Amino acid sequence: MKALKRPTDEAETLAGKTTNLKKEADGLYAGDLDGAAAKEMFALLGRRAAEAPEAKGTIKFWVKDAQLTKYEFIVRGKITVGEDKREVDLSRTTTVEIKEVGSTKISLPE
Repeated sequence: MKALKRPTDEAETLAGKTTNLKKEADGLYAGDLDGAAAKEMFALLGRRAAEAPEAKGTIKFWVKDAQLTKYEFIVRGKITVGEDKREVDLSRTTTVEIKEVGSTKISLPE
């Protein structure tokens, strides 16, 4: 739970670590994570991932009516496993949807 961030904070951090961010269609913006950010996020997948020499990542942001509604990032790389030291591709996709903002309701007893 300590690794979880508020979506707005995480999206802002990711946007700052994005290169080649381009508008595609219907409010979609896409780009690549810079090398250091991709490696840092790939390292969170475990000890072997942390030892990987490199990693790559992509990011997509969906915006509607000037509001961020969703973002998705993918990190991928190769890890070495087994006694025969074979390389295995490893990737993780994280998708965050932002919805029902301002609709929190609280029920209080009388």
